[in-house]
Amino acid sequence: MSLAIRQPFDFPEIRGAGFTDVRLTGSTADPKVTIQGSFEPAGFDLFNAAFAEGEAVILGQEFKGQFRVDDPDLKAEVRVTAGPTRTEAEILKADVDIAKVFAALQIPVPLQGRAAGDFEVIETPKSEDVHGTFSSPELRGYGQTFKNVSGRLEWKGGTLSFPEIGLDLYGGRVRGRALVGLTSRAFDADLHGENIDVALLVPGVGGIRALDGISLYAADGE
Repeated sequence: MSLAIRQPFDFPEIRGAGFTDVRLTGSTADPKVTIQGSFEPAGFDLFNAAFAEGEAVILGQEFKGQFRVDDPDLKAEVRVTAGPTRTEAEILKADVDIAKVFAALQIPVPLQGRAAGDFEVIETPKSEDVHGTFSSPELRGYGQTFKNVSGRLEWKGGTLSFPEIGLDLYGGRVRGRALVGLTSRAFDADLHGENIDVALLVPGVGGIRALDGISLYAADGE
């Protein structure tokens, strides 16, 4: 695109091949570029998709677009605003492969499964922040299988936190919050369980259910 209109752009790379309608209006030295089309494949910054369609406007050094993305790893409506120092992406009505999306965002968390939700990604030259709400019928990781998971997540400064989390585990329901510092190795969780089967939690112990209230804290890898 930069070559086509003889102007360099200082925002993340746009990739793709397909059918497009491109209009240039305004000053020839600094035109407004309007793009409508479908792309197969498509890509923007860290993400690639098998198919995307939508429209975008480039004015000066700012890119604004909204797209429908259809890929085995990510199905969503995506709104993007990007400039030289900040990129914001809203990922709405998403159906995602958690492992693939975390890998694209360079979040080193070993979770697998599909999730639905709404997310926002904010990137600057010095940081990458992710937050959103999600739900999943099943997530796997850390040697456990978590059923009927829902809550909020935040990723900032090498720390993954769940300010609100609910899931089925050990035969009961667990709710609360959790924080995992992947660089600091800090761990902080305040979880409350209902109808937890202690025989599942501690093998060899049976006959006790309805364990209520679990509080965990550890820091610096302890």
